[in-house]
Amino acid sequence: MFRHFLLTTQRHLRKDWPYTLINVVGLTIGLSLVFFIILFVNREFSWNKMHENRDDVYRVLIHNGILDWNQPMAPYSYGPGIKEDLPDIRSYTRLSGARGTLSFDEQEGIFMYLYGADPGIFDIFTFNYLKGPGGSQLLKSKDEIVLSKKYADIVFGDADPIGKTVTLDGQAGKLNLVVTGVYDNFEETSTFRPAALISAEWLPAFFNSLGVEDNPRLCFFQTYLRLKEGTDLKSFKERLTRLEEKYFEPDWEYSVDLQNLGDIYLQSQDLVNPRTRMGDPKKIRVFSLVGVLVLLIGAFNYIILASARTANRYREIGLRKVNGASRQNISLQIYGESILTSLLVFPLSLLLVALLIPKANQILGTSLAFEPGVHPWLIPGFFLLCILVGVLSGAYLALYLSRLRPVDILRSRKGLSSSRSGLYKILVTAQILIFVGMLSCSVLIFKQVRYAEKLDQGFDRENLFIIPINMRQFPRYDALAAELRNLSGVVSAGVAMGGPPSDGMGVYQVPHRGDPDQTVSVEGLSVGGHYPQTMRFELIAGRWFTPEAEGDERSVIVNETAIREVGITGDPIGQEFGSNTIIGVIRDFFVHSIRLGIAPMAISMSTQYCYEVAVRVRPADQENTLKQIEQVYKRVGGPDVYFEIVSFDDALANMYNEERNFAKTLTGFTGLAIFIAVLGLFGLSLLLASKRTKEIGIRKVHGAPVLSVIKSINKGFVYFTFFAWLLSIPLTIWIMRSWLQNFVYRTEIGFVEFVGAGIVALIVVVLTVSYHAWRAARMNPADAIRDL
Repeated sequence: MFRHFLLTTQRHLRKDWPYTLINVVGLTIGLSLVFFIILFVNREFSWNKMHENRDDVYRVLIHNGILDWNQPMAPYSYGPGIKEDLPDIRSYTRLSGARGTLSFDEQEGIFMYLYGADPGIFDIFTFNYLKGPGGSQLLKSKDEIVLSKKYADIVFGDADPIGKTVTLDGQAGKLNLVVTGVYDNFEETSTFRPAALISAEWLPAFFNSLGVEDNPRLCFFQTYLRLKEGTDLKSFKERLTRLEEKYFEPDWEYSVDLQNLGDIYLQSQDLVNPRTRMGDPKKIRVFSLVGVLVLLIGAFNYIILASARTANRYREIGLRKVNGASRQNISLQIYGESILTSLLVFPLSLLLVALLIPKANQILGTSLAFEPGVHPWLIPGFFLLCILVGVLSGAYLALYLSRLRPVDILRSRKGLSSSRSGLYKILVTAQILIFVGMLSCSVLIFKQVRYAEKLDQGFDRENLFIIPINMRQFPRYDALAAELRNLSGVVSAGVAMGGPPSDGMGVYQVPHRGDPDQTVSVEGLSVGGHYPQTMRFELIAGRWFTPEAEGDERSVIVNETAIREVGITGDPIGQEFGSNTIIGVIRDFFVHSIRLGIAPMAISMSTQYCYEVAVRVRPADQENTLKQIEQVYKRVGGPDVYFEIVSFDDALANMYNEERNFAKTLTGFTGLAIFIAVLGLFGLSLLLASKRTKEIGIRKVHGAPVLSVIKSINKGFVYFTFFAWLLSIPLTIWIMRSWLQNFVYRTEIGFVEFVGAGIVALIVVVLTVSYHAWRAARMNPADAIRDL
C-alpha cells in the first residue's frame, strides 16, 4: 500500500514538474530563512548559559527615585558591606572597566579593555583555567593580573606567562603586575568577556581619586552577588531593602533591586549605563513573525498551485472512489504529495543554511553557527518542522477533495472558476499584502535612520573629528588640545568629559524657580575653554568661557531647555543656576541619540575629568592633517599610547547601527518574500494562460491585439495587488507608529512611501504575469482552437 502511494505521488510530482520545482524552491528558501531565525532566536536566549551558577547569581540595580532611572551601578563600599550583613551571600565582586596598554620586556604595548574585580568573581562566573592555580587563589594581591588566552598569546606567544611581570599603562597609572593566571576566552554569548583582570583595589584609581571609597553617592561599580544554594529570593530582597537606610541617605530616594545573570542580556533595555552587551526582545519577535510570514508565502504557493490544478485530477479521484478508494485513502494521497515535497526541501534547506551562514552573520551582525553536535535537537527539530509544513500545506486540498462524491466529481468540469477560486484569490492577496507591508516598513525604517543622521544637531558637524583620550596618559588634557591648535590644518580643538554623540550622561538637581521644593534634572557637561567654539555651538546670549578668567570656573553656559524647564525669567545672564552663575545661553543641541529628548543642560569649564578631544580641521589636505594629529598625540602621550580618531558623522552613524542593520535585515527578508511570491505568481499565471489558451485563440481570431490579451490576464492580478496595497497601509502605519515611539524625534509617515511600495509591487506582479500572457497571446490561433 505504501509503495503504491509513493509511486503515485512520484508520478504526479514528475508530471507537473514545473509546479513541483516552484514549490520546492519557494519552500526551500522559506524554510531556510526559518532555520536561520531559529538559530538566531536560540542564540539570543542562550546568553550566559555557560556560567554554571547563573541561577544563583544576581547583579545589583540601584533605582534613583529623583531621576526615576535604574542603573546596574552601586557604590564602592556596597558589595563588601552587604556581604558582612547578609549571610545568604556566598560571594561578591565589584567590576569596573578600564582601558590600558599592556607591554612586556620593552616590546610594543597592546591596547586592551580590562576589568578591576574582587576574587569572588571566580566563584560567580565560570572560568576555564589554562595556567596558574585558578579559582579563589587569584587576585589576592594588588600586584596581580590574570590574562585571557587571547592576550596571553599576543603578549607572550608560546612562552609561559606565569610569574612574568608586565606593565599596564592606563587609567590607574603605570602599574607593574605579575601574571598569576590565564583563562580561556569566554564564549561570545557571555555578557562578561574580560581581556584581563586586576585587583579591585585599583578601582578607585580608575576614577582619578574622586573619593569613591567613602562616597555612597558615587555609583560607579557593577556589583554581582552569588547567593547560597536554596536562598529564598523574596526573603533576601526584603532584608536587602531594610539595609537601604544603612547605606543610603533617605533624601536620596535610592532603592535596591536584583537582576538575575540569565536576564541581563534581554532585560536591560530600561537601564541607564547598562555596561554590558544587550539584546532586543522586539527584534526576536519581529524576526520570528517575519520568518512565519515568509514561510506562509511558500506554503501559500503550494496551496494556490495545487488548488488551481485540481480540475486536472477530478476524474482520477472520481475513478478511484468508484473503485472503492476511501476518503482516508484520498486524504493520505494528497498529504503524501505535500509531505514528500517538503521532505525534498529538507536536505536542500540544510545545505543552503550551511552555505549562507557567513552571509547571514554579516547581515544580522551576529555569529550564528550550525552545530548539530552542540545542539542535538537541531536536525530532528528541522525535520519535524518540514513535516508540519507539508501537512499544513496539503490540509485544505486533502479535506476538500476527499469529501466530494464520485458522481459530483465525474460530472464536474470546474476549475479556477469554481468556488475554490475565492481561496486562491485570498492567498494571492495575502502574499502581496505581506511583501508590500514588509517593503513599506523597510522604507520607513531607512527613512528614520536617514532622518536621524541628517537632523540638524544644533552645531556645525562639518570637518569635525573626535579623539577618545585616556585620562592617565594625558594629565593635562588641555595641553594636548593646545598643541593641536598650533597645527596649520587645525581650526580649533577642545576637550570634553563626554560630548556629542554620547550614550552616557551625568545628571544633577537644580531647584525650580517657581517652586523651590521642586527640582529639575539637569545634565552636566564639563568642557575645556575652547570646546564650545570648536563645536560651534550657537550662542544666543552672554559670552563663552574665558580660560584665563578664574571666575569662569564657577560659571555655566546653559541651553534653551534649561532656561525653560528651570523656570528662569527675565535676562538669565548673571542669575544663579544651582551653585553656579549663568554667563551664556546657547541654542539646544543633541548630545545623545534622537531616541531621547533634549534635556536641560549646563556646561561648565573644567579639564579635570575629560575623555575626548574635539578637533575641527580645515577642508584642504585633511589626510595630511590627520597624520599630524596622530604625531602630536603620540608625542604628548608616548609612542605606545593607543590612538583613535573618528569623524563626527561616522560616530553619529555608529549610534544608529542597530536601526540600520535592522532595516537591512528586514529588506533582505522582504526580497526573499517577493522572490517566493513571484515564483507562485509565475506558476499561477502559467496555469491560467494554459487554461485560457482556447479563449485566447478565439479572441485573436476575432481580431484581439496582443496587448488586449495581456491586459485581460493581468486584470485580476492588478485588482489583487491594489486591494493588498490598500490593506497594507493601515497595518504598516500601526506597526511603524509603535516602532517610532522609541524615538522622541521621528520622521513623518508619508503617503509617498506607500505609493512607492505599491508601484514596486505592481511592477513585480505585472512583469511576472505578463510573461506567460505574452507567450499565450503570441500563439497561432489555429493551434489554440484546433481541438474545439
